[in-house]
Amino acid sequence: MKKKPETAAAAVARLNSDPEYLARRAVHDAEMAVLIERRHKEVAPLLDDLRTLGLDLTRPWELKERADDLKIAFPVLLQHLGRSYSDNTLGNIARLFQTRDARAHWDSILSLYESLANSAKAFSQDQLASAIAVMATKSDFQTLVRLLRDPRLGSSRLAFVPAVIKLGKDEGWAELRLLENDPALSKEIARRFSGKVQRERTKDNPTRR
Repeated sequence: MKKKPETAAAAVARLNSDPEYLARRAVHDAEMAVLIERRHKEVAPLLDDLRTLGLDLTRPWELKERADDLKIAFPVLLQHLGRSYSDNTLGNIARLFQTRDARAHWDSILSLYESLANSAKAFSQDQLASAIAVMATKSDFQTLVRLLRDPRLGSSRLAFVPAVIKLGKDEGWAELRLLENDPALSKEIARRFSGKVQRERTKDNPTRR
């Protein structure tokens, strides 16, 4: 007779009665508590500087949902992006610049991003790249192409692929074709071209929809 699959409730009950599992979870929870406290202390100087602007926050990331306050905070956030915080904290600050409202700080974000070439700070590099992609306009197309061609910027360049297509149209697709063999970009570029071919087939043959 085939054994019935274990229900979620039964699985939870079994784990909660397992001393080894409970011990591992206790260690994990303790480690996470230490990490959270460390990160909270790390951003304390940033919170203090934001308070000087009249922004009393529990966490800086609350600014993501407060667009008007975020505009006021950008100069302070930019200053703190240049500090020696952990990669996680720098990345979370960079996330706050992933809005068109940050466009006035384009040059600074671009400079910070390029300074991380060959850096081990992968998370903050990815978040800065995403901010650049969000802020980019048609006039920045050649800048995005230059960044896309720079292998020192690693896989963070994936953020520029959709922006290059959107802003460059046919020219953007042509640039991607030249980078089909780039190790960090090849899979994403192949996926984009596959989708493009499928859309064109559907357009030419509406009955395939």
